[in-house]
Amino acid sequence: RFVFHRADMYVETAEDQKFLDDMNKDLRAQMEARVNNDKFLAVTGYTLDALFDSKQRIDVTINATQAKQLGIVDEVVALTPEIKKQVDANTRKYYDIAAITENENKQEKQQKPDNNMNLEKLKAEHPAIYAEAVAIGVKQGIEQEKDRVEACLVFNEVDPAGVKAAIEAGKPLSQKQMADFSLKALSKNQLKALAGENADPSEEEEEGVEGEGAEGKGKEETKQKEEVEAFKKDVYAHLGLKNQPK
Repeated sequence: RFVFHRADMYVETAEDQKFLDDMNKDLRAQMEARVNNDKFLAVTGYTLDALFDSKQRIDVTINATQAKQLGIVDEVVALTPEIKKQVDANTRKYYDIAAITENENKQEKQQKPDNNMNLEKLKAEHPAIYAEAVAIGVKQGIEQEKDRVEACLVFNEVDPAGVKAAIEAGKPLSQKQMADFSLKALSKNQLKALAGENADPSEEEEEGVEGEGAEGKGKEETKQKEEVEAFKKDVYAHLGLKNQPK
């Protein structure tokens, strides 16, 4: 059997394309020097133009008789039983080599250690290491949660309700939350400074007078502080922290 096809390859650059075009140009010149285009069409059903068309890839297969018609071979020799036996023996030899190579590849693959490791495999094969890894993970988780809660509590004075909500959300403070808390802290400090500069002595004296409105406001503030402090103690206790707020 004979199979004809144009040269083909992966083309990535203009240099690659030129190399491929030059190769096909040379191959076609050699084909045309030995094979008549009209006869090639009559014998194979394809023209040389189709064979070397860069926009398609076709394989033209012919037998020994067709090869002689095209002038590619001078004589077709029939296989005698002896020659056929020799060809079959050679064929089996190559099959044996292929089988040996395949077996060697299988053995190498079986002997190659499996380096893939997951949690289930680690737990089954190395329970001590797995337990140690879990303990480290728990410790790191507690430390991270402690750091997150303490970061929130920094702004407790300026926005107790917002801090409580941020802690209960279970997420680190976002950039927006940090900006909001910082703005509130800055605003509160500025208001204190302005109040100190513009304080009226008569008003300061009146602040010491207990009234029904003042008393109600004081009770509300005290209640809010107690709720916040109770929440803080619960958070610290949940985290297992010893340094709880007094």
